[in-house]
Amino acid sequence: MATQLRSRRGALRGMLTRNANLVEQLPLSVARLEYKLEEARQLRLDFLDTQSELEALEPTEAEDSVRTWDDFEDAYLAYTDAVLDKLDAAKRITLSGGTSPPSDLLPVDQTVRRTVDQLATPPVDQPIRLPALELPTFDGKLEDWPQFSQRFQAAIDGSKVDSVRFQYLTASLTGEARNIIRGLDCAEGAFTTAWSILENRYNNKRLLVPRHVQALLNAEPVGRHVGQGLRRLVDDITMHIRTLGSMGIPVDKWDDVLVTSLSSKLDRYTARQWDMQSVKYEDWTFEKFLSFLKFQCQVQMNGEAIQRLSFTTRESR
Repeated sequence: MATQLRSRRGALRGMLTRNANLVEQLPLSVARLEYKLEEARQLRLDFLDTQSELEALEPTEAEDSVRTWDDFEDAYLAYTDAVLDKLDAAKRITLSGGTSPPSDLLPVDQTVRRTVDQLATPPVDQPIRLPALELPTFDGKLEDWPQFSQRFQAAIDGSKVDSVRFQYLTASLTGEARNIIRGLDCAEGAFTTAWSILENRYNNKRLLVPRHVQALLNAEPVGRHVGQGLRRLVDDITMHIRTLGSMGIPVDKWDDVLVTSLSSKLDRYTARQWDMQSVKYEDWTFEKFLSFLKFQCQVQMNGEAIQRLSFTTRESR
């Protein structure tokens, strides 16, 4: 039985390699590329099932399972990325109604020549329009203050006029934060006064640190939509860790606590993958755990994109 499972595992790897070569060498239609994505997703599921059965029969297989799975995942990600890129290009050609390939598919010399020609002949009588200033917003939520403070000050860095900066500030505030400076008018020194009021209310390290620590430890579990859930978890973790670090909190010493707490937020499949990965680590550093989450997020998002494409294709038939 184990011999048959190893043969099947090798055959699945071989099918993925042959499909990758096919996609790389031949021009394929949109429908064919979408089919190849769905086929790859099924290959990955079959490979995981086969590997799990093999480990159950022969526990010694678990020693090499991490490397075996990593190799397959790397190949799978490279393949699906290549198919998605070709699919995007093929759809653009179809939508344009022509046969001319997009610029990213042109030979290098043609692309360079087109770029040089465009630079050499700038448009006439077309004034440069700068994008409107996009301001961050703040509603009085304490844990959002550090990020808002940094982004707002970076956004208005070029403005030296106090009254203008005050108008930008009032436009950025909502809710409670807007209310505490409501009585100020747009006079000289208004921005400095308003900013001081906000700093005194929200730049409170004694309150900010517990809020961010609590948010980390009470992070929302991944849930049913694994790709989206992992992306949300990674974004939230990164934001809270970065904020705590900017306040001088030694988060780089919290590896065991963070990994133990946050790994409990994972779905069953991702948690199993982390258990397999962590076997090869002598220490569970938070950086390794976060890198693992980002990789799994990419894998799951690719898989969900394949499912959506497959559903769209079936609906259009």
